[in-house]
Amino acid sequence: MQPSVVEQPYGGYVVTQPQTPILLQMNPVTQQLVQHEWNASLCGCFDNCLACVLTYMAPCYVFGKTAESIGDSCCCCACAFYFFPLNIVAFAIVRQKVRKQHGIDGNCCLDLLASTFCPLCTINQSYREMGLAGIVRQ
Repeated sequence: MQPSVVEQPYGGYVVTQPQTPILLQMNPVTQQLVQHEWNASLCGCFDNCLACVLTYMAPCYVFGKTAESIGDSCCCCACAFYFFPLNIVAFAIVRQKVRKQHGIDGNCCLDLLASTFCPLCTINQSYREMGLAGIVRQ
């Protein structure tokens, strides 16, 4: 499903995903998208215990569902989970797409580093950021 974008009268935009409203703000001076930080921290796995348990018990499912929520193939990404180094690249690509969709500051090198050294934390962070764990981005 594609997100819908609605311009707000105060100068921002609301992008809606299935069950996930996201407020993106525009800088009135530069007309650029204001960059945000991750709401779900990389090491905050225990902020949502259900998402944490699910990530560590069935990481391919969580990764596939996150990929599906950004428009990628759930099955292909879930299968990529089992093939090194393809899985690290796939984690970084999905993380980058989540970042861009939510207007989160960062770059592909940081995504690749996080995916290489903390793969399950990266999967869990992206899953929680997308609101798939029952958390709605503020």
